[in-house]
Amino acid sequence: MKKVSVFYSNQMQVENIDLSVPCIVVLSGLRSENPEGLSRNLLNKIEVMLRNMDLKANVCGNIHNLYLLNDKAANLINNVNSKLFAKGHNPFVFGFQLLVPGYFNKFADDLFNMTILPRITDAKGNALPVEVAKDNLRKIVFFSHSYGARMVSVLDKKLTKKLSKLKYTPEQIADIQKQLVFIEEAPICVFSNLKSTCIKFVSLLDGVMTYKKLYDTDESVTYYEKYNIVSVPKMHNVSIVDAADKEHYIWPLNVRKSMTEQGQQTIKILNRVFYNALTLPRIDGVNSLANIKDLDKNIVQKPLLKKIEKIPTEKAKNVAFVSVSVLQRLKTYAKNLSR
Repeated sequence: MKKVSVFYSNQMQVENIDLSVPCIVVLSGLRSENPEGLSRNLLNKIEVMLRNMDLKANVCGNIHNLYLLNDKAANLINNVNSKLFAKGHNPFVFGFQLLVPGYFNKFADDLFNMTILPRITDAKGNALPVEVAKDNLRKIVFFSHSYGARMVSVLDKKLTKKLSKLKYTPEQIADIQKQLVFIEEAPICVFSNLKSTCIKFVSLLDGVMTYKKLYDTDESVTYYEKYNIVSVPKMHNVSIVDAADKEHYIWPLNVRKSMTEQGQQTIKILNRVFYNALTLPRIDGVNSLANIKDLDKNIVQKPLLKKIEKIPTEKAKNVAFVSVSVLQRLKTYAKNLSR
């Protein structure tokens, strides 16, 4: 059985993460299929951001695509997908994980055991003192892109379950768990209320995830308090046609002149969130990470959002939203093929 793949930005495999050093773990999207691609596209950007903020932290990335399959089978599937689908999209992985839950669950267990479990238990598996567990969780931040957000809710629930098994009191569990921070960009699972501290960043012009069908924010950067979502109407100074993919896949972590004014403001908020997540000794919810009170909270809900809000469970809400986004994506893909 292959072990979960976690590596530093220089692509060296990580066996044991140093608990004494602040660490950022990137939860990859579906198109991050190898260490080289993830290092180039995101891990190096995080390291530049850290240098700009004069912060030091280990930066790790994970690759979970087909990781349980042997190399021959994984290469065969990737080759077939590369011929059938544009731009390296790999829908097989999404379908495989839905049809074979054990595949995804094994990966989630491995990642939890490597990154979180040693921070709340000693070498014998016993619960650490509350303040020690809090100190340890304050030294790790998870940053997810797109499909990686599916792992966020899984890790959050695993932590809640494990803390309960370790016999911490409900009050201790709540206090310990909110010290763990998840930062999400362009997440596929936007309808989530976690026990851990989580903040999401989306562009409404994202053509992969159809956030624009949920609500409008006009010209301002807004905060959807119910699900801790920071929304920007448009991140890049490009046409709407060109923006569809760019607004999803290209999230610079440092301000650029090519970005809209609102985009630059969003990146400054994102940088502040990273800084606080890595430096504050204790976290007391999202307000500890960003000045949410300064953001516009006036959103215009669209009919789709009102319908999704009526769906009873978090999982069903996310499935409904992802389904709409996938259908929209397929329509766009079919339209492009017919040209």
